[in-house]
Amino acid sequence: MNIIKRWPFSEDIFIAQVDLIPADVIEPLIRENLLDSHPALPWQEHLSDEIQQKHKQLKHSISSRFHLRLVAIHKGNIVALSNGWQQSSHYTEFYMGVSLVEQSFRNQGLYKKMLEIVLSETKEAGFSAIKSRHVNTNTPILIAKLKQGFIINGFELDDSMGPLLTMVYYHDDTRSRAARYRSGDIREKSILDLLESTLKAK
Repeated sequence: MNIIKRWPFSEDIFIAQVDLIPADVIEPLIRENLLDSHPALPWQEHLSDEIQQKHKQLKHSISSRFHLRLVAIHKGNIVALSNGWQQSSHYTEFYMGVSLVEQSFRNQGLYKKMLEIVLSETKEAGFSAIKSRHVNTNTPILIAKLKQGFIINGFELDDSMGPLLTMVYYHDDTRSRAARYRSGDIREKSILDLLESTLKAK
């Protein structure tokens, strides 16, 4: 695990962008801080060997996409992380896959700081939208994201995690206005001017 970039957080904690997070580090953190309270159904483990091999090949084929891996380090130990990547189907969208903070380091602003870094780094990289999915009862994270400007844009039933709430943050103001209008905010009706100008051009 090599540090690419770092940001100070407190006297004894810093946040770092790293090239990878080792499986023997990330898996226990995810289990203890997420899966112990919201266990996933391990259906992938019961697929045929042939299908699992094909899934590995598919995963390898998209290994060059943009990744942003952040870890918060306290006295040499990872106490928080955020791991996300470029969507393969919508390449201008970034997906925040896993974020967590160890129980004893919560309510100190650590998640907020990591979220600010994710938004800054993805904006600089040129992404237009940041998407994430959350267990419906994960209230602290939902509130933190709403305060940062994320909006709730749907619900889904995930075969591993059950019901999830989906959220999105738009770096691009035009796309944000379009989403607000589609959600019923009539104050954004001027966005229809874009549609009219497109139709006139045809």
